Amino acid sequence: MSIGSSLTKAIAPLVFIVLTAASVELALRVYFLGPAGIYPSVVNSFTLIFRSGMVEPADHLDIWYQLKPNLDTIYHGAKLTTNTRGLRDREYTIDKPDDTYRVAVVGSSWTMGTGVANDEIFHALLEQQLNAEQSGLNYEFINFGVEYYGLGEIMATVRHKALAYDPDMIMLLITDSTPRIRWSEHTEAFVPPNPATAPSNFYTVLMLNRVLGFSKNTLDESLALRSNLDPTKENDLIFEQQKRAFNELKAISAERGIDIATVRLRSHVENGAGGAKLRTMNKLGFKAAVVTLDDYLEPGEAIEKLLVNRSDPHPNSRGHKFIAAELRQTIFGDAANAD
Repeated sequence: MSIGSSLTKAIAPLVFIVLTAASVELALRVYFLGPAGIYPSVVNSFTLIFRSGMVEPADHLDIWYQLKPNLDTIYHGAKLTTNTRGLRDREYTIDKPDDTYRVAVVGSSWTMGTGVANDEIFHALLEQQLNAEQSGLNYEFINFGVEYYGLGEIMATVRHKALAYDPDMIMLLITDSTPRIRWSEHTEAFVPPNPATAPSNFYTVLMLNRVLGFSKNTLDESLALRSNLDPTKENDLIFEQQKRAFNELKAISAERGIDIATVRLRSHVENGAGGAKLRTMNKLGFKAAVVTLDDYLEPGEAIEKLLVNRSDPHPNSRGHKFIAAELRQTIFGDAANAD
């Protein structure tokens, strides 16, 4: 037997293993991410905000971290840009133009628009739709949302950033996870962790971790930067954090004459809790809405039809259209029906 023949026999199993692993990896990427899963740049964009290279220490310690200015990148499969002030939005002047109703939109990932383009986010759609009414009043919806902000960072953003724009309304968007992030009094500046390593983007590795029970990976390390409250044990604290934010907004409204709108965003019905939260917000004098995505599904449709993909629970462009339609009716109904 020749040396070449021996090498061929030795290498053949390795080639088979490599090709099989590559096929499995590609199949998993397409299953979870759809056709975009064949593009490495898209796959690599599905990371946490902390490991994306898109954030930096905030100018104020209680905001902790913020989006970098002048970004032009891809995040969770969608183009993401920021303006010169680090907002995921177009440029707005600090001074409010005449005849303008300005809305400061604050929240976390659904507000930032994870997984969709800037002009597909619900508040960008609201701005377009209300201005198309040609009522003589110009509407501006300024996006202050940043992924993984808790109520502490959100309210700090209101104080240090949003109020400088002289808003007529502050719209607070709360998802299921927002009030569960501990309201921490940050004592040290945010230090971005190292960017995600290649193995963390291999779905085969992630699936094996789950099957074998290994939980230690770069995603867990990033999530450790946020202290999440357990709703089964710390529900009272979760409620107190929401109450603290609402009371602060009520004080801002009384002092500055600013309208307040609070919106609960969620994928699924949560045992009727949405109605109770809506009543609480209405009692405070806020304009309020609860938007549940699965209310808008056609018969037989799965919730994934309104999400970015199977592995990303953020609303896709269709989901954002439904959110915009609901808020246009419930929060801005007078403007929408001005004709």
